[in-house]
Amino acid sequence: GRLRYPLVPVSPVDEFDALVCRAGSNDLNPFVRDEMQRRLFADCGQVSARGTFAVLFLNGRYSGFYNPVERIESDFLTLHHGGSESWDVLSQSGVLDGDRLSFNQLIAAAQTGTATDNAWYQAMTRRLDVTNFVDYLLVNAYGYNGDWPGNNWRAARQRREGALWRYYIWDAEMSF
Repeated sequence: GRLRYPLVPVSPVDEFDALVCRAGSNDLNPFVRDEMQRRLFADCGQVSARGTFAVLFLNGRYSGFYNPVERIESDFLTLHHGGSESWDVLSQSGVLDGDRLSFNQLIAAAQTGTATDNAWYQAMTRRLDVTNFVDYLLVNAYGYNGDWPGNNWRAARQRREGALWRYYIWDAEMSF
């Protein structure tokens, strides 16, 4: 069932359908870089997965330090953006929810022009949340995310006519 508890103090929601207990395997200072990148993205005014820090004990035995984080999927997007629970959610590995038909159309449209062509740019603003995309690029570039752009990204849009694609910071522990 759904967890209804303010587990992640910096999140604007207090209910969760799915969380990821991240172990910070590539972060020499566990979780700081990954969590910082997500919080920088949120500070830009963007919806971002948020996490907290926890010491895990199993059966009374210390099992490590973890970073429980909201999982970017349809339920997360509905809680943060509203609307229906029907979303297309993609990662570098493929489709997480829905399908990639609209995303393929976005990529095909992007390859037909340049940002200096006003008609092309206006057409792109009807498919892509440009402010979100620029913030996403800036945070990843500023943080010098060494595991990006070819890896560790999330993109999503609500499955309805006219919905815009948005990008989300994910798995950025190789930043800074």
